[in-house]
Amino acid sequence: TTTGSWPLRTSTHESGSSVTRGLFTHIKWQFLPWFRLETGARYTKDQKDFFNIEGAITPTNDFRGFEWILSDDTVELFGTGSTEWTKTTPTVSLNFMTPEPIGFIDDGLMYLLWSRGFQSGGFNSELEVSRIPQLAPLLEFKPETLDNYEIGFKTTFLDRRLRVNLA
Repeated sequence: TTTGSWPLRTSTHESGSSVTRGLFTHIKWQFLPWFRLETGARYTKDQKDFFNIEGAITPTNDFRGFEWILSDDTVELFGTGSTEWTKTTPTVSLNFMTPEPIGFIDDGLMYLLWSRGFQSGGFNSELEVSRIPQLAPLLEFKPETLDNYEIGFKTTFLDRRLRVNLA
């Protein structure tokens, strides 16, 4: 198909938005001079949406210059989605700190830590769900969570000239 001497072309436009809101807290409790318990939590709310359109474009060359114009009568919406995910993720650690220098160790910290991470889901925006409805279950992918466990040691030696961190 041609318009004038120009071949008719198609164009795909994809757009999306993402808004993330979070609220977090962290509490430290020194229950002995050398032991500290730390706890925290984060509340996350992610809102995401997207759409894909496709349509025929034709070139114009008017007083504004050369540009491609999307023809309204050929525009087709072939993918859209909107959703939100919320998650509260905790963290807990138990820390042992050396109360005073021990031999050549200036100060030290040993810790045990557990935390949970979160990554929101999203959309496979390239799927043409309006043309192939069987792809609809694949349009949205689910969020992920991860449990993190750490054991670590941090210290300085030799009048704080040497630092070692192990985890």
